[in-house]
This record gives sequence, C-alpha cells and structure tokens, in this order.
Amino acid sequence: MNYYEQVLITKQGIADAGLKKLIDIHKKTISSNGGEVHGTEDWGLKQLQHKIKGNRKGYYFLFYIKGKNIKIHGIESAMLLNEDIIRFLTIKIKKIPENPSLMISEKRNNR
Repeated sequence: MNYYEQVLITKQGIADAGLKKLIDIHKKTISSNGGEVHGTEDWGLKQLQHKIKGNRKGYYFLFYIKGKNIKIHGIESAMLLNEDIIRFLTIKIKKIPENPSLMISEKRNNR
C-alpha cells in the first residue's frame, strides 16, 4: 500500500459552493487514478508569501491518499489543467497520521 500527502492551494475568489465542487471533482480524480481519499483537512484562507498567478491569498487543503496502484502523474496532470488550483505538492509518506496536522492543531489552540 502506498500513502501520499497532498496539499493544494486554490484561488481566493472562489465561492464556498465552488470550493466544495472543486474538492469533490478532485476526490473523483483521485479515485479514477487508483487512489482512495483517506482524509482531508481544510486549512482555510491564508496569506501567500508572494504573489502566485496574481493571487495574494489562497485556500489551502490537505488530502491523505492511499492505494496500491495510484497514478500520481494523472492526478497532478488534472490539477495543472484546473485554473482554480494555483499550486500543489504531493509527497509520499510511510503512513497516514492518526492525529490532525500541525496546521489544524494550531488553529484549535488559537481559538
């Protein structure tokens, strides 16, 4: 079994319904490329370090993906074609963590 952690950043100007639709489409893309979404985290709207494709802010999302024959290249190709996704990063991990990510933990502590 292979495990991946994928973070994507979307444009800030997308409405909530548009974000939900984009995430659902991304989950279907993962499934059609041999993966299974094991978990997601919405990190929210964050300031970017520098402008990316004219955007100063972006919505961050984390996906934990697992599967035996995942076609990561196919998933990433679909993200490159989506104009609403401005950046992404996919890394292979040894196992999917049981606890929430540091970003979610900090968000809860700052409330």
